[in-house]
Amino acid sequence: MFVGKSIIWTVGTTFFGLLQLLLLLGDSYFNGSDLDIESKVFLSGSLLFFCSAVVAAIAADHHLGSDDLHKAISFVVYWVVPVFIIICSVYLFSRVIDDGKTLHIERFKDFQIVLIGCTIAYALITKMIMFYKEGKNV
Repeated sequence: MFVGKSIIWTVGTTFFGLLQLLLLLGDSYFNGSDLDIESKVFLSGSLLFFCSAVVAAIAADHHLGSDDLHKAISFVVYWVVPVFIIICSVYLFSRVIDDGKTLHIERFKDFQIVLIGCTIAYALITKMIMFYKEGKNV
């Protein structure tokens, strides 16, 4: 039950969070223009900002609610991981906008995919814990 809620939360957040990107891709498709997935998805930085927004929202959601976890675990899960993902996102986006340095596109895409995977896993696990705690308190 808690896993189902966390999956629904993650899918809904992903859909609405990436709605701008979906609209851009839909516009390209329906206008018959070339679907430049690489620049629209990876080089635009929209996925990086989405990852930052998701982890920041989960951390804020946790801090506004109750905390039943051990303080060390709570610190790592709700401070260290979000700050790490946000710092990685900012670093990656700064590499995109910095024209003076060469950017290895394949490495950039691979690292961004890993960051997205970490964000999805973080969202599923933390929301499952939060929904489980809510179910125990009801």
